[in-house]
Amino acid sequence: MNFEDESFYQDAIKIFRDAGYTVTDTPIFSNHSYKDIVYFDGTKMLMLDNLTATTLKIATNISHLFDLDDEFFEEGTGSRIAYYSVVLECNKLSRSQSAHDIHELFHSTFKTDISILLFKNASSFLISIAGVENDIMLSDWFDCLLDTEEISNRIDILEISTQSIHSFGYDFVYAIARDYYIHPLSEKTTLYWLIPVYYFYANSNYDTDDFVEKTIKELLTEISFKSQLTYGDDYVEPVTNEKVNLSSIEDELNLLSFELDFTDDIHEHIVDDEEYDDEYDDESEDIYEYDDVDPEIFNDPLKMLKWLDEMS
Repeated sequence: MNFEDESFYQDAIKIFRDAGYTVTDTPIFSNHSYKDIVYFDGTKMLMLDNLTATTLKIATNISHLFDLDDEFFEEGTGSRIAYYSVVLECNKLSRSQSAHDIHELFHSTFKTDISILLFKNASSFLISIAGVENDIMLSDWFDCLLDTEEISNRIDILEISTQSIHSFGYDFVYAIARDYYIHPLSEKTTLYWLIPVYYFYANSNYDTDDFVEKTIKELLTEISFKSQLTYGDDYVEPVTNEKVNLSSIEDELNLLSFELDFTDDIHEHIVDDEEYDDEYDDESEDIYEYDDVDPEIFNDPLKMLKWLDEMS
């Protein structure tokens, strides 16, 4: 594997062949231009305006590697999965967004439910998948020379469901996609992140009010922008990403604070009641443990002294 642009399709096929997807060494076609895809290879017409052409022109050496159809899956649906390789001629700053946009445009020309593209940019490669949910989902970027075996293992066909094309798609996404596609941020997940931290502060000597005003807002910002900070220029906003309302989360935490205080009050009342019950039990024991003693003993001092002497 040398990962030269013109022979990249061979390296791409090998990655999938090692993972058990195909036995072929020969692509359906290789090293086509974006115009070939739009005008001749695609089954659906794409309007090639200036903006679309500008987006697609950095996609070179486009190769149709192979397809998986009904014969590959236990449940036939008449659908198929198409595999392509693409060389991206762009800078590192725009490579992920470009891969996303190009795949979105190409997928609209394919007559297939799911398409999987392997993009190369300089000495790195990325896998993207379209047709699962309503988005183009990207993997991380991997080193062409160091990571190919790891990726073949991650997408090993033995670890992916072949029951149906749709179950296959979801398993493939889970195996290769970036974490923010698999675990998208929502108000609930953000709140769950914060509950343990908030509970710690609420049950410590720290000033909880100060924590709510300062630390919570800092943590909310950090959690909300975690993926953007992690990926930097390679971050691509998911189409289905839920917009997190930070004010709503703060309201939830204030409610949590009230519930924690209310629970503590209940606990204190329970403890007080238990102590009261213990005292009552002690008094009851004092009263009833002498029921078998002759009442006359308590009325006669001499008998009382004699009885106490016998008990000692």
